[in-house]
Amino acid sequence: MVGVITPEYFRFRDVVADDDPSLPSGGWRAVCIHAQIKHGDSEARTVCKFEVGVPIRNMKQGEIPLEAARFAAASMANRAARMVLSQAHPGEMFAVLCTQFRGVYEPMLRTQIAGATVGECRTEGVEIVPFGITTASEPTP
Repeated sequence: MVGVITPEYFRFRDVVADDDPSLPSGGWRAVCIHAQIKHGDSEARTVCKFEVGVPIRNMKQGEIPLEAARFAAASMANRAARMVLSQAHPGEMFAVLCTQFRGVYEPMLRTQIAGATVGECRTEGVEIVPFGITTASEPTP
């Protein structure tokens, strides 16, 4: 990834309402990030697409405030990206790096938010947020 992703990029949308507070868990938020990744000092780059999903409320932590979810998602994404890219070999395929990133990122995020998921962008209705790609919809850090 290029730079540091900030919480503003995690524009979670509620995709399942948390409409029964008598249950121990409920609701779901998700966002799809399209992050440009650059390998080493070369000009080679591609876009890694991943969806981050977090519960609105879970049994372990209770209600997960939106700002806490955004902060955890950003800080763990940066940590996972640094880890994967620092261990990448010259010439390694971007698809492999993206898959490795998602595989490292999800367990890191789950240490912060029980039940969080990281995978391919599949949920309909979530916002697609570009990171490291110059567009009018990219948040200002």
